[in-house]
Amino acid sequence: MAIETMFHACGKLSPPVLSVYVNTSDQDATRHPRVRPELAWFREMAAAVRRDLPHRNHRLFDRQVQRVRRFLEQRRAAERAMVIFSGVKCWKVIPMRASLQNDLHWGEPNIGPLLPIFYSHHRYGVVVMDHMAVRYFAYTGGDMILLGSKEFEIDVSQWKRKDEGRVGAERTLQSRGPLRDLYERWIEAQYKRLCHQSAEEIEALARNTDSMVCSWPARTA
Repeated sequence: MAIETMFHACGKLSPPVLSVYVNTSDQDATRHPRVRPELAWFREMAAAVRRDLPHRNHRLFDRQVQRVRRFLEQRRAAERAMVIFSGVKCWKVIPMRASLQNDLHWGEPNIGPLLPIFYSHHRYGVVVMDHMAVRYFAYTGGDMILLGSKEFEIDVSQWKRKDEGRVGAERTLQSRGPLRDLYERWIEAQYKRLCHQSAEEIEALARNTDSMVCSWPARTA
């Protein structure tokens, strides 16, 4: 099953569901405890969760706990960990190649711990923009990589030439007044124009993610 299909299917399981994330191969091979670590953890955690549940939910919860417990007792797992979703209308087991943090949840299917796995299979573009520059990043496998940046440049010489005939223009721009307000509106319009240009470039890059790697100079800001 594709990771996307699995992720969305687990999120749509009908509650209440017992969601169990458990490591199954962390024990020392030289030691042979009477109760396997994953079983000991599961029993202790299930008892703790049960104490916080309303009494009317105990019977349904106990049925799913017994179901998962029997499965863990009978299975000699070859995988490092597994995820189990157990409910009245569902039973799903997902073997995991890597260790994870043990967790047990009752109610809505708990797919939160699967999020890093889901997103690690995708490559995303991230754009960060302020009044100084626009920066392009690639996010994949939990790493944020700077692909490049483009500084915003606003040529104010044209504005100054327009105001050479005004008495004290330089002094006026340093204080409040009509000229200062006009200048700020002009600057705002320039930033809006630059943002529109960046948006068009981002849209073009999104059509071909491979081009993001080569379209911008390396780390110019």
